[in-house]
Amino acid sequence: MSYSEMYETPNDLVAGLGWIWDEENNYFKHPKSEQIFYAAYLNWNKQRWVVPIYTGENEPDKVTSRTFKYEVGSAGTSYKISMNNSNDFKDSRRGKRYNNYLRYIKRRERNKKSFTSNNSI
Repeated sequence: MSYSEMYETPNDLVAGLGWIWDEENNYFKHPKSEQIFYAAYLNWNKQRWVVPIYTGENEPDKVTSRTFKYEVGSAGTSYKISMNNSNDFKDSRRGKRYNNYLRYIKRRERNKKSFTSNNSI
């Protein structure tokens, strides 16, 4: 059983994303960031794997989307660790509305040009 399509284990995924585990200080570093990221245990295939976790202490930067996030269940007795997917503006409700507005402006300009070119003939 593999962890994902490309990686056999979560450890392979973490290494593939460029994370370096500092054994002495017990934290993760990434070459593209000056921050340190603490570790959490991910249970998978009856084993515990150490993965970098995004906490409130970290500043959002280029590598935060390569971390994991920690979610507590609704009852507060369980937790789930999953990849930290950043919210993209163009996928948000506001971003979609703005994209529709831009299309409307282009369409209005195109109609305006066609109307003025037809009247000048």
